[in-house]
Amino acid sequence: ERTYALIENMIATCRKCFSTKKIHIGMDEAHNLGRGRYRDVNGEVDGSEILLSHLTRVTAITEKYGFDPMMWSDMFYRLASGGAYYTSDSDFGENVRSKIPPTLSLVYWDYYHTDEQTYTSMLNAHKALTERVIFAGGAWKWAGFTPHNDFSLRCTRAALSAAKKAGIRDIFITMWGDNGAESSSYAVLPTLVTAACIADGITDEDEIKSRFYEWVGVSFDDFMLLDLPDTITKSDGVLTPSKYELYNDPFLGLMDSAVCEGDGAKYADFTLRLSDGAERAGEYRYLFDAAAALTDALSVKAELGPRTRAAYESFKSGNRTALDGIIDDYATAIERVETFVTAFRRQWFLENKPHGFDVQDLRLGGLLMRLSSCRERLILLKNGETDMIPELEEVLPPVYSGTVSCNHWRSTVTANVL
Repeated sequence: ERTYALIENMIATCRKCFSTKKIHIGMDEAHNLGRGRYRDVNGEVDGSEILLSHLTRVTAITEKYGFDPMMWSDMFYRLASGGAYYTSDSDFGENVRSKIPPTLSLVYWDYYHTDEQTYTSMLNAHKALTERVIFAGGAWKWAGFTPHNDFSLRCTRAALSAAKKAGIRDIFITMWGDNGAESSSYAVLPTLVTAACIADGITDEDEIKSRFYEWVGVSFDDFMLLDLPDTITKSDGVLTPSKYELYNDPFLGLMDSAVCEGDGAKYADFTLRLSDGAERAGEYRYLFDAAAALTDALSVKAELGPRTRAAYESFKSGNRTALDGIIDDYATAIERVETFVTAFRRQWFLENKPHGFDVQDLRLGGLLMRLSSCRERLILLKNGETDMIPELEEVLPPVYSGTVSCNHWRSTVTANVL
């Protein structure tokens, strides 16, 4: 009961703060619903019953304060399908339909599919459950330091086409901040402007680009350059090399198997292109400066781990000068990461509250300290003050094969306990 008192206090506060009747009550991704402490106390209860019972209590509170609630739809689908969300085969009984509160809207969220048919099928399945359907797409700014406008645009075009044909009138675009919220909200302007144009019936690419320049003051194609840091490998989906290659530990090498020879040279090329775009970016120049500083750092840092191991093996085989170049590269990497930190800090504080940058300080400060520490140990080895580096003696398992999507800092920096 204390939980419901808390929820009522939250909703009562929202009523004091906002004039809208709309309120989002969330309730998504409760994957272990009924399996934890609830089962210890109440025994086995069907997840749908728990969800609907809770929903009834919460919507009674929203009704009391004059709100029309909406919630993410995935738990209805997962419970009906045995765990899957993106399926139109979920079996909803009349028992579920009849218990959905009449003021509740279901929000179908999807920013993963590039084919219109998936959205059409899911929207039809939602409309069979309730007429109050909202669609939520996404402008991908939540996978590292880099936006993913190209993928977002393909998803958005397919999704909004299906939504308009299905008669969905309420649509919004999510902009999450997973694992650090490093990417700028303004970096996804190409996706947001395109979504706004499609909503107004404008689908011609040239006309959208014209509107973009009129509204933003920078060319659409220049803004798309901000996608570059994560495009060292072509993909139909979302990859995140600029984050995990930045944080990949050069001695532990958890991500070494995902680093490709030549990545550094590609980042160097991206730096030139981003720096060129910065000259035309006007008030958004700081976004390009930060992206260029990132790729400039990565032009050295990306391959530092594999190159360190190669130099180490060469040194052990008798090449006494094998460590000279890699030691210099560590110094260069430290200098360029420091430059990136300065540019990234400027971007953050122009757009955000300071809260959250403590995370960035801890991560990037840790990276700088680790690079310095590894460099000092290589110098000790070169000078004969130690005869080995234990981490570099380990054979690395091929954790990944080729470039991947890994936006988890914790999984990148160490296999040890943080």
